Order: sequence, then structure tokens, then C-alpha cells
Amino acid sequence: MTDIERPERLFDFIHFQKKHFPQEVCVASKENGTWVELSTDEVITQSKKLSKGLLNLGVKPGDKIAM
Repeated sequence: MTDIERPERLFDFIHFQKKHFPQEVCVASKENGTWVELSTDEVITQSKKLSKGLLNLGVKPGDKIAM
């Protein structure tokens, strides 16, 4: 992992935020007309679940995907 004091990759910034500026509401989106809020920790948890899911689907490190 990149030095957390100098994040260089997009996915390092959430860990920088968690260490220096953890947010109770990091991301918010509307689902079925209701706002759903995620804390910094929840965003990290969801990101890890997404990563594991992509690996289970056969996506390998270095593969390119679009979301």
C-alpha cells in the first residue's frame, strides 16, 4: 500500500480519510426515494465486498473494468 500520508492512487484516499478525517456521512445516495448514508468505515467495508465479488467473478489484478 502507498504511504497513507501521501496517497497516490484513487483507492488510497478513503484510507487517508479514515485516518485523518473520518466522516459519519462520507457518501450519500438516494435509493427508492430515501437517502442512504454511509460512514467512512462503511464505504471501506462495501469496497472490500465489491472487490471480493469481482475476484470471485474471475476479474484478476490488472484487468480493466468499467462501472
